[in-house]
Amino acid sequence: MKAHQRMALIALAGALGSSAFAKESVSKDVPLNPKAPVQLVKAGQAVPLAKGLAIAKQRAELQRKQEAQQRGVNKTEAVKAKEIPNTLVPDAIRFKTMNNDSDAIAAKKKKQARNAKTAATILAPSPAAGISFNGYSQSDNTAVGAPNVAPPDVNGDVGVDYYVQYVNLGWVVYNKSDGSVAAGPFIGNSFWQGFGGVCETTNAGDPIVLYDHLADRWVFSQFTPQQADGGHQCFAVSQGPDLVDDINNGNFSLYDFNVSAGFNDYEKISVWPDGYYMSHNEFNPSFVGVGITWFDRTAMLAGNPASIQTQFLPDPGAGERGRFNLEPAHLEGGSSAPPAGTCGMFVMANDWEVWNNGGPEEDDAYLFYEYCVDANNPANTTFNQVAAVSAPEFNSSCLSSGFGSTCAPQPGTSQQLDTLPQMTMYRFSTRMINGELKGSIAHNVNDGNNVMTVRWATFDLDSSGAGNHTLTDSGNLDTSDGLFRFMGSSSIDQDGNLGLVYTRSGSGAGQFPSVYFAGRLASDPAGETRTESVCVDGSGFQQGTSRWGDYASVSVDPVDQCTFWITEEYVETTGSFNWATRVCSFKFDECGEPGFFITASDTNQKVCTTNDNNLAPINLTIGQVQGFSNDVTLSYSGLPAGVNGNFSVNPVSLPGASVASVSTPAGLASGQYQFTIEGAASGADDRQVNVSFTAFDSAPGALTLQAPADNSSGIGLSPTFSWDAANAGESYTIEIATDAGFANIVETATVNGTSYTSTGLTGNTRYYWRVKAANICGDGAYSQTFSFITSELFCEAPALSIPDGDGNGATFSLMINEPGQLNDLNALINLNHTWVGDLIVTLEHVDTGTTVTLLDRPGRTTSGFGCSGNDINNIFDDDGTLSAENDCTSPNAYPADAVLIPNDALAAFNGEDLAGEWRVFVSDNAFADTGTFNEFCLIPDAQVPGDFNDDGCIDIDDMRILLDAIRAGSNDSKFDLNGDGTVNSRDRRTLIGLYTNPRGARCN
Repeated sequence: MKAHQRMALIALAGALGSSAFAKESVSKDVPLNPKAPVQLVKAGQAVPLAKGLAIAKQRAELQRKQEAQQRGVNKTEAVKAKEIPNTLVPDAIRFKTMNNDSDAIAAKKKKQARNAKTAATILAPSPAAGISFNGYSQSDNTAVGAPNVAPPDVNGDVGVDYYVQYVNLGWVVYNKSDGSVAAGPFIGNSFWQGFGGVCETTNAGDPIVLYDHLADRWVFSQFTPQQADGGHQCFAVSQGPDLVDDINNGNFSLYDFNVSAGFNDYEKISVWPDGYYMSHNEFNPSFVGVGITWFDRTAMLAGNPASIQTQFLPDPGAGERGRFNLEPAHLEGGSSAPPAGTCGMFVMANDWEVWNNGGPEEDDAYLFYEYCVDANNPANTTFNQVAAVSAPEFNSSCLSSGFGSTCAPQPGTSQQLDTLPQMTMYRFSTRMINGELKGSIAHNVNDGNNVMTVRWATFDLDSSGAGNHTLTDSGNLDTSDGLFRFMGSSSIDQDGNLGLVYTRSGSGAGQFPSVYFAGRLASDPAGETRTESVCVDGSGFQQGTSRWGDYASVSVDPVDQCTFWITEEYVETTGSFNWATRVCSFKFDECGEPGFFITASDTNQKVCTTNDNNLAPINLTIGQVQGFSNDVTLSYSGLPAGVNGNFSVNPVSLPGASVASVSTPAGLASGQYQFTIEGAASGADDRQVNVSFTAFDSAPGALTLQAPADNSSGIGLSPTFSWDAANAGESYTIEIATDAGFANIVETATVNGTSYTSTGLTGNTRYYWRVKAANICGDGAYSQTFSFITSELFCEAPALSIPDGDGNGATFSLMINEPGQLNDLNALINLNHTWVGDLIVTLEHVDTGTTVTLLDRPGRTTSGFGCSGNDINNIFDDDGTLSAENDCTSPNAYPADAVLIPNDALAAFNGEDLAGEWRVFVSDNAFADTGTFNEFCLIPDAQVPGDFNDDGCIDIDDMRILLDAIRAGSNDSKFDLNGDGTVNSRDRRTLIGLYTNPRGARCN
């Protein structure tokens, strides 16, 4: 480690605090920011969103054209993919070493053992998903003109009629009854089109949508950080009784508030009776504290100019608990609310190892703050910490030592996902139950075996202002199966039952990132959740970026106050920016009035009508709600023609069970079918279970391959394969081989979609590929076989020592004799070096003088030492998935399979001749680290003059194509080989010269 870097770490550790910390007193005033309350910048009415969306699309198209011109290309390209880095956490935490004091660790292990559960109690299953549908996806971003982005920051809420999602970088409205689209999708900043200012011109994300059930209004907000005057927060508040009508008529009150002197990152917003409350993490440019803001809800609901009160809570420094990512209390429920004057509340999960290194280990706690706002006299407003509620031990790190967050595995790749354990997750949900205020939160923790899971906690909250909050229960999701569960969110229904949503992922076959949920009744054993249920299983993995989530959402239906609505990210098809989202609902049947409930297994099945006409048995559980005891009579409704069913027990005495057996007739046509199992009992509402099945009457039919095209060349080393869907195809298996007989298969995969991205092929190699479809009846036949040739690699292995701390650096050259006009150029760098943030690497085409900087001290700002990660063995490509400058991590600088976007665009070489001398320059610009440049490769996509059939060389077929063009009187410039403006016999002589030239591209 460099001396200056070691000193920097020592200084950061000192700023965090290393001395023992006595019990922090409650009701201690926090120093307030002297910044005065600011007024509304603008208020007004939106233009109709249909018009706003058109304006936004025009701007997006103009932006793409401008970027294309800057890169020197003649066609419009999509905006470059953007990964939102997870670097905006306090440096003292990002570079932190965990407390290694042996006595403290021993005490901690004792406490962890006391709190650990050796095995989870086996409870009843969580309810099955009710409504389930795909939400906003990256393809919707493309449709509305937004760029590729990661992560999507999945956020949503439920109202009387609609479910609304607002994610990076757009939003959509769904009908709550069936999941159909009611409006949208729209680009994120479409509300503010025609409004002016940064809210109109900036679509930055970190979006929040909230249903204000107390007023029957919808609240939308996103940030526009790092403006010339600091960070802004944009709001749009619906003004009518129906959201879709408001969208069509532009009925929104619009606001632009300046809330930050720098970067208002990771802002979270809540509904409270006396205002909308927000917290954000303040960066200027590094982390400096937390911002707290109150917005005048009354004025905003009326569409009037609105004031805010904003206060800055500086990072407290040594010997104090850190403050980071405070979650504001959000009120769920019906018309009941906390007593008038109840202050806005905030909570933070405080981990001893992370936020107070060196303090007593029993300081793992939930820290509660109250923001008591005087709307008329801001001088009377106070912000206090009112409680530190002790919590069972938790560890906010993926690692056994050192603070880490990127650790969640995926099958089929070394790319891991970011679990955000340092964050108290959105939302801090609260509601009034029997006159008392209750709350719940979730956060991501280490289970003690370096497997991440979700910790949930529920509270009795004191609305008197005395801060007598108590932890009523908490627990971790079970990890005995070794799967990672993270990115959790929670809420509670009207009876105090808990609902959780989270991502589940593992390294085993098929354990793709998926959306799961779990819950518990308020009466269940303490610390336990019921066995989990699936919202949607993923069918691919995320490549090239670790960023995931940033948050999920759980909200409770305001109509029945029992149904949980959840949304989260998952992967449907393998890729770098192929994220999808899912929306599901579920409900505990025990919630509400006395009656009964029905749960069922295997409610979504497949059947092959040629070899088995029976569905799998459907196990029914019929339970009591609040002691109801009348018998339940079961029946079928909507059985398709010819489909028959019976029950093993009917009627059923409560509590009880029965088995539904369903048979399908021979020859049932392929397709999707649905029916309902109904229960009826005197004195209770009827209950239903929906069952669906897909019938197949044959194996899949043939399919057609699409890309890469047959006999194509110059294909990249990680191509995306695509094909048409097969009739009755349910899954697809692709095989890639180096021989037409597929004796040497180099890659194979089974996917649910009609595309697949290779994990990496070899250059200048012919590959053969084919695909077959499958369903429950069996496999279909393989498709026809396509072949292609990957781009040729031109490599040099200099084994060059990189001079330490020498800005003059070192160079080596690569000579290429192959002709060809460059259409695209990629490069591979393989070097060993500690602290790659010291390095600058440039590539020069000596013959033309064009120079491109591939790497320029990644991670370094105007001062500092750059990224501490080690080694590079990656391809640099303008269309990469990670930024070489901004996405460097530690201990490995970049994931092994990541494709990096260079500092300068390699497109600068487009149109130049491949042949000539290429020179690589590398320099180390800080002392104490050394390394070696092992290998450098150019990966060109070059058009060989005269190669008219695009097979990479010149042969007799090209001569025939040229002669046909001459006879036809063609004026196509590609046939004008001598550049005289005409296509004639002189071009034939030029082609012969190219064929016989030793430096030409004659086919072997």
